[in-house]
Amino acid sequence: MRRRSLFLFVTLAWGWAAGCSGSAAAGPSPANGGKAAAAIDITPVKDDLRVYDAGQGHFIALVEPDPEKQPPRDRMLFWGDGKVFYAALVASASSEGLKFEIGFQDARVPATPAGTVKREEGKTEIECWGEHVPLKKLPPDAANPMIAAARFLPSRTEWTPVALGHEGEKYLYVDSNFGFREEKDRQYRVFEGDKGSLKSIEVSEGKWDEHTNALTIKTANGVLVVTRDEAERTEYTLRPAWRDKKSEITALPRAKNWHLIYEGLGVYSEKPTPTPCDPMLH
Repeated sequence: MRRRSLFLFVTLAWGWAAGCSGSAAAGPSPANGGKAAAAIDITPVKDDLRVYDAGQGHFIALVEPDPEKQPPRDRMLFWGDGKVFYAALVASASSEGLKFEIGFQDARVPATPAGTVKREEGKTEIECWGEHVPLKKLPPDAANPMIAAARFLPSRTEWTPVALGHEGEKYLYVDSNFGFREEKDRQYRVFEGDKGSLKSIEVSEGKWDEHTNALTIKTANGVLVVTRDEAERTEYTLRPAWRDKKSEITALPRAKNWHLIYEGLGVYSEKPTPTPCDPMLH
């Protein structure tokens, strides 16, 4: 049977983190602005939600891809503890017979999609960062009461890492607005300083050059150039460096250093929203 694709959100070679070009962004801000997130109205998909047990108190609620009945992508995949579920940013979804696959994003993972939830050969599982977690489908008498009592919330992740480097005790960091954006809506932020107290640097322009494979960001402190670190083999890693300043900046991989990025730099007020990659990213 021919593979039927429900939707696929196309990104560039750098994935969703870098984008193609962008504009200036404001300084650091809390991920949700300090306000409680409004619940998602799941009424349009409530009857189609299926719940899977991922173990260790984790659950997935999802709408199986169906080209005849396309759900809104912000109501297609949720991850939580059974009491609160957070929407995952869906990158792609497809189905073929009894098989299905939903690709989702995670700000900590430098890949598009970051992971997948898929059913194949009678088995349903999460795959993320090279690891697999089996899923067990809950029967309706267990799933329906859980869905009825749970809160469904949107993702609170607003910014995603692009590049991180350090020279001694000094860190240089670039992030971008999370999610799929048109070129005109892509924004970048730059931070520099000591661990735990990085300071925001004003950005006037960010632009990706497909010919040189480099992201150039104009800031109040000079021009910052972000390129791939070919020496890093464990994961796709970008290295930030000032164009006209002598430095020996060492690039740091995103997934390996996500705790440092979100908890140790002093840039973010909270961790990124939970996703199905949580069991793999300890």
